[in-house]
Amino acid sequence: MAVVTIGGRNFSVDALLFDKDGTIVAHDPLWTVWSDTLTGTLAESLNLSISETRHLWESPSVKRSDAALLETATMDALRKRTVELVVTLGFTASHARRLVRQAVDRADDAMDQVAPQPNSNITTLLDACTTANLPMGVVTGDDHARAMQHLRRLNIAEQFSVVIGGDDTREGKPSGLPLRAACTLLDVAPAQTLYIGDSLVDLRAARDAGCQAAVLFADETRGLSRWMLDADIIVYDYAVISVDATSDYATSGGSARWNSVLV
Repeated sequence: MAVVTIGGRNFSVDALLFDKDGTIVAHDPLWTVWSDTLTGTLAESLNLSISETRHLWESPSVKRSDAALLETATMDALRKRTVELVVTLGFTASHARRLVRQAVDRADDAMDQVAPQPNSNITTLLDACTTANLPMGVVTGDDHARAMQHLRRLNIAEQFSVVIGGDDTREGKPSGLPLRAACTLLDVAPAQTLYIGDSLVDLRAARDAGCQAAVLFADETRGLSRWMLDADIIVYDYAVISVDATSDYATSGGSARWNSVLV
């Protein structure tokens, strides 16, 4: 057990869990390259302009879940949704799946040429957890193999005791199932963990799993959105998080919610 302090609040925890993209690994340039390549390849295949292809994502003819959650769906869900969008243009399902598979493969190849970048000060936090012998895990919507690839390329893979990808459980975030799976492998209770993510889907997953707190890592330059207030604590810099190996503090969080603290 260790004590994690954020914004003056102390949490006695047995493990710390992280989302990957936007939380550990910077979204840019990886996902910009991936998205641009996917869009460009589909535009070429569908004989559409780039803007027309991007507009497909707003199609009212496809049943949508919460739009805010689609941004960080699992890769399998993203592929299936893209197939649905292509089908609305009159393509058969098999043809649409082939076009999407080709586009995704090209996007994956383009991403593989880009070096992932860590978010500022994340390695300092990971090192502090390692020093304090606090187990860590990654729970991401990305496929397991690529998650491991990115972590290895940043030379931090060995610091995580468990990595759960979007293809490792029957349900992805915002279900708490992936987080509970990580806790089972770590042999810890969700209530004795914190989950740090960068999206609404992460906050909802942490709530569903029963984590002690849902911590949002945010970009201060983008301002504050209403959905962000679902977080227990919003942090703009990992430097504000400290880790102490001692455990003689009582947790101030528990399972209760409180007004978000911006630090």
